[in-house]
Amino acid sequence: MRDELLFDADLKCYDKTLIEEWVLTFAQVCDELGQDPAEAQMAQAGRAVLKWAENVAIPIRQAVNVPWVCRGSLHMLADDLKVGWHPDYKSRLGAILALTAVDDEVGGK
Repeated sequence: MRDELLFDADLKCYDKTLIEEWVLTFAQVCDELGQDPAEAQMAQAGRAVLKWAENVAIPIRQAVNVPWVCRGSLHMLADDLKVGWHPDYKSRLGAILALTAVDDEVGGK
């Protein structure tokens, strides 16, 4: 970005590609859980998705295939809650973030 080798549209397209690949992987892992999985099973599923995110190599451009770009991009998407690892990541992080917001409002840490 600093050297203007990538454009905003390139990054949006790359994020979209990563999200599409994550959706496929996340759905496959969650499908294997079945009905009413135990917490240990959900934690194991979350580790499987994280392992995928740490090992997948989707190049941002054909000549740019260093693995840290993909890993970093997936973690940035996770920071924005667009992807996640644990099958119940949205509600769990939502509860934590809501508590943090309440703490901030009342002067807590």
